[in-house]
Formats: sequence, structure tokens, C-alpha cells
Amino acid sequence: MVYLGDSMATLTVCLLQAELPDWTVLDVTYGGTAPCDWVDHPWLTDALAAEPDLVVFSFIGNSITACTEQAVGPALLDAYERDLVDICTMAAPARCVAVGQPVLDPGIARTLPGPDEPNGMFLAHAVAGDWGFIDAGHAAETADGSFEPGLREPDGVHFNDAGAAATAQRIAEYLRAAVTPPAP
Repeated sequence: MVYLGDSMATLTVCLLQAELPDWTVLDVTYGGTAPCDWVDHPWLTDALAAEPDLVVFSFIGNSITACTEQAVGPALLDAYERDLVDICTMAAPARCVAVGQPVLDPGIARTLPGPDEPNGMFLAHAVAGDWGFIDAGHAAETADGSFEPGLREPDGVHFNDAGAAATAQRIAEYLRAAVTPPAP
């Protein structure tokens, strides 16, 4: 399995590896990245050369890299969608699975078009049968859908240790239930 993503993925990758001890998890994560940073990147190219059965991606909405050109709103979401479709096409026949993110306060998530993006885009592709979707962000949300203060860092964006653990556990539960375990 390739685990691809930004800082949210970086915070959960080691915990996910611990939750799935019989799985090979190739870590292709780096904070501050967007999907466009990974298209044609050697780390991803090398990981895909291993012919994984699964590519799990976790991105929250960064627009701070050169390839996003500081895109905001629908333009950022369109860029994310285009690049993730490209990555999943490159990864074929691997199955792609999107990791849903906790809903951020609109003041913090000002680059995205709505409070529940990119989750809405991820879910639309899952409904269409393009990708799987793990509502892992729900593991770090309150009953009203906001990011649980006790599971996030003071910046309001990143998981604290407890939030990362809850999210990694949710991802692992989904993968164990939805994916045939790898052969020993």
C-alpha cells in the first residue's frame, strides 16, 4: 500500500503502520504538499513501481506550493481533483482510497470553497465508483461536525497525538474491512 499525503498523513503514517503490522505501507508523505507536488515526483514514481494494490491519499487543502499557484476556492478544489485523478490513473490497476479530513473552521480553511472540502469531492468520486472513501475525519469531530478541540493542535488544523491515533485507527478499520489482506 502507498500512503500519500500532506502533514495530516505525515502525522498518522507511523500509527497506521502500527495498526496494520502485516501490511507494507510505503510512506509518500510530506507536510505542506498538494497532490500536484506528487505527480511525476520520484518518491511516488518509485512507490508505484512496486505495483501496490492500494493507494491511500490524505490531503487537507494546501495551496502554499508552487504548483497550486496560490489557488483558492473552486480553483484549488479543481486542481486537487485533476491531480488526484492523474495519480490514480498512474497507479492503475491499484485501487485508490481517499481519506476524509476533519471539517476545519472556515476562517482556517479559507482556501477551500466550502467547510467540508475536499471531503465532498472525495465522496463524489467514491459514489461514482472511482475511489474508496474513508470518513476518517469523523474520528476527530464533535457531534455537530466541527474539529474536536481535544484532538487538534492549537493551530486548529493539525491533529494532536490523540487525534492522529483516532484517525489512524479509523483508516486501519476501514482497510481491514474493505480490503483483502495482503498475502504473507
